[in-house]
Amino acid sequence: MKNIYSIPTILMLLFSIALFGQERISPPDLRSPVEGETGQNPDVFLDWDAVAGQTLDVTYEAQIATKEDFSDALTFPRTDLSAQQTNELSFGQMYYWRVMAFDDNEPSDWSEVWTFVVLETVNVTDPKNASEEYVNPIIEWDEVTGILLYELQIDSSYVWNIQSTGTTEDVNGTFVLDTSNMWLVGTNGLVQKFDGNSWTTEDVGVTEDLYSVYFINDTTGFIVGDNGTILELDNSIWNLNDGVTDANLTGVSFVNANNGWAVGDDGTILKYKDGTWETETNSDENDLTGVFALSETDVWACGLAKTVLHYNGTSWSSEEVGTTDHYSIWFNDANNGWVSGKSGKINYFNGTEWTAQTSGTTKHLYGISMAGSTGFAVGKSGTMLFYEDGSWSEVASGVSEDLLGIWLKADLGLAGGLEGNVIRKSGIGFDSPFMHVYKIPNDTTSYQLELLPFGTSIYYRMRTYHAQDTSSWS
Repeated sequence: MKNIYSIPTILMLLFSIALFGQERISPPDLRSPVEGETGQNPDVFLDWDAVAGQTLDVTYEAQIATKEDFSDALTFPRTDLSAQQTNELSFGQMYYWRVMAFDDNEPSDWSEVWTFVVLETVNVTDPKNASEEYVNPIIEWDEVTGILLYELQIDSSYVWNIQSTGTTEDVNGTFVLDTSNMWLVGTNGLVQKFDGNSWTTEDVGVTEDLYSVYFINDTTGFIVGDNGTILELDNSIWNLNDGVTDANLTGVSFVNANNGWAVGDDGTILKYKDGTWETETNSDENDLTGVFALSETDVWACGLAKTVLHYNGTSWSSEEVGTTDHYSIWFNDANNGWVSGKSGKINYFNGTEWTAQTSGTTKHLYGISMAGSTGFAVGKSGTMLFYEDGSWSEVASGVSEDLLGIWLKADLGLAGGLEGNVIRKSGIGFDSPFMHVYKIPNDTTSYQLELLPFGTSIYYRMRTYHAQDTSSWS
């Protein structure tokens, strides 16, 4: 019997066959590294799900790029595997990646675009910062693949060096004027000066705890502390200003010898004008912890309960910034300011609004200071953060006790904390005659040092490299 088809039936059949023949292969689903993943090796393995085609000849083409529009894309040769090995990617770089499938030579659409970031440096895991070790410690780190060698550098000198000032009092505040004029203040009336060669203790005639210090020049300076203590240096004589306030004063800042401010508990704000201190009106009664004066009409203060105050030359205004207490404040200019505080919080002011910055720590940050585009923040358990190119990273301070105050001036710096711990910034570090560099094979994750000197602080850091790039130092 013959099969008889009507004209409409034949047309429908032909239409269905045409549609089936035009069906395109689906784009692959990406698997790893997952979207936004960081800390990838410079030879990261790109992985995606295989897809089925109409033929048995299914291949894939992967692309990576540093620009979102893939205008600088590197296209890998087509492969029948659902994965692609990369090589010699740049350290700290964010990459975009995507994959296209081919059914014979018929392409799919591109997959969705994911990103990943290559690690910036070696993650050193042991010994811990400021730990006590034998003279033959073992340095350990996480493996990095796709590299040629590791470099380990050690020295007995560093950017920040421990100072022997002769005190065990807590150091609450520091100030740097120049290489021959650095000061620190602390508990029980502690005032010490560094003259470029040695530290000397100055008798200022008080025993109250002192918290903040500011110098206009080497003969004019101010110190504030508990119970309304205000000390003023006139040439070589420290004078006590009595009866201005009974509040504990925690911060002081000056524009010039005739204009300055001090702040303290219960929202206390004092203004110094032409030799006289007066109390200023402030509706916010939270304890204030720091003050920074840019000019006579641009003064900032910070305090507990998210408090940030601003003085415009006429009155003080208050706002809540961030989510926690603030302990320290610094401004480079009207468009660049920072507050640091509880649980590692740092907030940045751009001239219009405050935004949170990622600090990388949850430890309290008691002090913050900038020198141009770079800066440091210090805090609990010797925590020290370094600021550069808009981001914070943790660095070694060399001490394990709380650091309570820090002040930077150009290439100089001074930080202090509990039990008389003081560190001073000078030079670039890792530049003494003791400095050693060790080249370590890429197939190991530990290295043992030998015969280190007894009783010496040893600073160490690592980096790695391949033929196209070198990582930053750890």
